[in-house]
Amino acid sequence: MMNKSTLRAIAAATIVLGCALAGPGIGSAEAQTVNCPGASCDVTVTVTGNPASPTIGVSANQLRMKKGQRNVMITWKLENAPDFEFRPDSIKPHVGAPGNGKQTTTQAEWDTQLQYQNSNDKQYKVKNSNSAAATLYYDVKVYRKSTGAPSTLDPAILNEP
Repeated sequence: MMNKSTLRAIAAATIVLGCALAGPGIGSAEAQTVNCPGASCDVTVTVTGNPASPTIGVSANQLRMKKGQRNVMITWKLENAPDFEFRPDSIKPHVGAPGNGKQTTTQAEWDTQLQYQNSNDKQYKVKNSNSAAATLYYDVKVYRKSTGAPSTLDPAILNEP
């Protein structure tokens, strides 16, 4: 007989698969949870709409680290956005006031789980130790190359050590 955790995992996988096949695409306002498959996890970052007020999208609004997964390399890849770039502060904890369902993650909480690895204008990498149960709310910020103006999105990482 299956336990509740197994049933929940099957239900979640079915929902994620259904969304991937027929649901909303990248940048959807609906939360998309993706289970990181192993030692690495890639997130596609896109920029659409009017360049003066662009819409930032990610392939997963929530990244879930499975129990026992340690030191997962998370890579955000900025794709098909030649007028935009990542900078050293492009992936950071959401330290602003809570609101609209978005909570705060302190820099100290972030630093105990995520270690910066490297970045350039098209990708940003951190290593997630996944050593404590936590929901890590963060901001993705991309910059318009010509003006330096930032645009921000606020997804989350779900750690389940």
